[in-house]
Amino acid sequence: MSARFAVRRFSGGVVAVLFAAGAGFAQATPPDWTAQDIEAYLNAAQIVAVEKDVETGRSMPWRVTLDNGTTRAHALFKYIDRPNLLPTRHSYRFELAAYALSRLVALEIVPPVVKRTVEDTIGALQWYLEACRSERDRERLKEEPPDLAAFLDRLDDVQVFEALVGDECGDKDDTLIHQDTWKICRVDFSGAFRPEADLPRGCILRRCSRELLERLEALSLDELKVHLSSFLSDAEIGALNGRRALIVDIFRNLIREKGEAAVIFEKKVPGM
Repeated sequence: MSARFAVRRFSGGVVAVLFAAGAGFAQATPPDWTAQDIEAYLNAAQIVAVEKDVETGRSMPWRVTLDNGTTRAHALFKYIDRPNLLPTRHSYRFELAAYALSRLVALEIVPPVVKRTVEDTIGALQWYLEACRSERDRERLKEEPPDLAAFLDRLDDVQVFEALVGDECGDKDDTLIHQDTWKICRVDFSGAFRPEADLPRGCILRRCSRELLERLEALSLDELKVHLSSFLSDAEIGALNGRRALIVDIFRNLIREKGEAAVIFEKKVPGM
């Protein structure tokens, strides 16, 4: 898989643009790292600082500073694991599952995340995004992408993924756009993967890329178990597979009703 994420090398103190808010850093010209490069960094870089009361959010994440000797960067650490506590169910495992699933369906919209122990606490350590703006802020500022059609196509695929994992559809605060490339990412899945197979309320699916639909059609329950059983229970995987089947049926019915051209598009990622 060829998705790349912006990475900065720093000579001094740095602060990245965060998932919900941001601040600028002094920085050198960034190289490009693959998702696998970032995973390796998150797994191996030394933890040099942990800040515990600086991030907002229901899962109370920590801000972690990492350094491998040449690159200093930040990551977000989620550690809460209460998947069965309704109505406030959250788990760091769902962040790991969302990342694994996004790669399984070749929809690399979730920033790299690894399982790691921070201060004797097990959780999910996720790469901070830089120079991003939420979809809500983009709309408020009335900014238009250079390729509007491709951008809207990408948002449609994001919503299909939100429905698949059983999270809020059309979440404009957790949908982030890279300001330089217009690449879209989706963050915060700690409350996803509901154990019910129905689609989340408000998920109205209209269009989907051909590649994503084909991936969803090809996925089997056994394949989902192989890739996700480390993060999800059998009930959560079964519900995920049920939503997958529902989504495929929805789009197959839409194609019969409206024609393929009105429903299916060829994937083109803005800025990629």
